[in-house]
Amino acid sequence: MPTLVEQTEAEYPKIYDGQKITPMQGQSLLPILKGEDYEREDPLYWEWRQGQAVLHKSWKLVRHGFQKSWELYNFDTDQSEINNLAADNQDKVGELETLFKNWKLSLPVFSENQRDY
Repeated sequence: MPTLVEQTEAEYPKIYDGQKITPMQGQSLLPILKGEDYEREDPLYWEWRQGQAVLHKSWKLVRHGFQKSWELYNFDTDQSEINNLAADNQDKVGELETLFKNWKLSLPVFSENQRDY
């Protein structure tokens, strides 16, 4: 969404049809499309089925199930996610887990099953 908003010089609404809108998240990819240098500053968060992940700079924290332990990978040296570094980097796990929890709590809740934090 940020790419489209920037390209069209639109203004992202705060209210639509009398309802508050979830604030726009993400960063514009327009610099990439223009061939300019680009470095992502904000973390990237996602979920699938029961999996959750956050990617921030060179670190990826992921778990494959809400009750599973977090796994930590350094994408500078291990893009195939072979070496789980969580046991030796508990501070980084805690930092990224906090980022993920805060992101999750910032989202609207549509069902009781949606909030696992």
